[in-house]
Amino acid sequence: ELWNTTSSLAMVVAGLVGISTRRFGREIRGAFGLLILVGLGSIAFHATLRFELQMLDELPMLYLVTWLTWLLVERGPGRRLGPWFPALLIAYVLLATAGATLNRGHAQFLAFHFSFGVAF
Repeated sequence: ELWNTTSSLAMVVAGLVGISTRRFGREIRGAFGLLILVGLGSIAFHATLRFELQMLDELPMLYLVTWLTWLLVERGPGRRLGPWFPALLIAYVLLATAGATLNRGHAQFLAFHFSFGVAF
């Protein structure tokens, strides 16, 4: 776990570099901010291995993937999906958060991995 904790610093550093780069728009810098949260959550979890801190590791991952999906679909090149798409992402975030936090053990593992896989 020492190496997981230490290597998570790379996400924090990459996020800080991305936020400080002014050529990126606000939405992209928001993604870098979420990357910082992923790194900090990963450090907190792998340093302690406590379930509560595991959520600080996993939930920011779900939020970052959701944010990137929104950026690619709604802000990226090509056709927009329509006004319902943000509501769908919000529903996904709420369900994924509930699935990851309200379950324990194997059910929590499956809920997190399923919700993370659905985002792709």
